[in-house]
Amino acid sequence: LPSGFSAIALTTLVAAAPGREILFPDTTYDTVRPFADTFLAGLGIRSRYYDPMLGARLADELRDETALVWVESPGSMSMEVQDVPAIAAAAHARGAKVAADNTWATPLRFKPLAHGVDFSVCALSKYVAGHSDVMMGSVSVADVALYRRLKDHSRFLGLGVSADESSLVLRGLETLAVRMDRAEQTAGRLAAWAARQPGVTEVRFPA
Repeated sequence: LPSGFSAIALTTLVAAAPGREILFPDTTYDTVRPFADTFLAGLGIRSRYYDPMLGARLADELRDETALVWVESPGSMSMEVQDVPAIAAAAHARGAKVAADNTWATPLRFKPLAHGVDFSVCALSKYVAGHSDVMMGSVSVADVALYRRLKDHSRFLGLGVSADESSLVLRGLETLAVRMDRAEQTAGRLAAWAARQPGVTEVRFPA
């Protein structure tokens, strides 16, 4: 897809319908809020935001009209790590699908589909492409019926990417593991330094 956000939007539209609702973690990528509160609301789709640390207690927030629960682990702005399997189990028990924004972790650090998630979304523009010269997003599913719905919706909305953009992302894939390891090592040193500073009360370093 043309961007990570288009992957989020497409996934949400595939799972939702007028009269249904979507749950987003309160730490969601900031562009999601105006999309949810303005665009989805205009389609008759309600959005609510939940505490990302609820885990299995998310069951108390679910309703019959809940169509989709988003997780983002780590969270975009504040790096919370969610209990994705517990959230997925609670959502599925009420008949809701689960989508994960897996951009920060990438499939090298977390595999959402192996932990109960129905849609795994990545902004490939970031770690995967890795060179700040292409925008692209992806949605991965394990269910063929969901794949067909995604393909149909993307075609109806005119979404696609060029061969040149795809080749740039494939180039980035070749070095993704090396770059992720180095980024983790560097960030680990910075996190350890920050934790020693007298004015710091908490350091969140998911790795």
